[in-house]
Amino acid sequence: TATLLPGGKVLIAGGLDANNAPVATAELYDPAAVTPAASFAATGVLVTPRAFHTAVLLPSGQVLVVGGSIYQGPDLQHAELYDPASGLFESTGGMQGARSGHTLTSLGSSGKVLVVGGANGIALNTAEIYQ
Repeated sequence: TATLLPGGKVLIAGGLDANNAPVATAELYDPAAVTPAASFAATGVLVTPRAFHTAVLLPSGQVLVVGGSIYQGPDLQHAELYDPASGLFESTGGMQGARSGHTLTSLGSSGKVLVVGGANGIALNTAEIYQ
């Protein structure tokens, strides 16, 4: 995922490696960096390696990372928060059920997030609210 942070940097978290295995790495991209080599810098490590997840910026400035899947394993039910001030990820409340390939929509200043669709072995036609 790529999530624009308030200061203009972009958090890039998770994904797949060359062997199609999910990764737990995260980097910050700085479009204002003087040289291309300085554009990317490592930041915290995801609690759980994941791919096909989603992320959204919360009003607090933290980034919510939700669901996804692990290599040849089940889809994920849990979520994580990234704190740009500390550069760390921490576990937070999970969803009612596992899902990957879903959407996240911030519901404004309330801090609530709408989680819709995706799959968990089969296509899901459900939604839930992260609070």
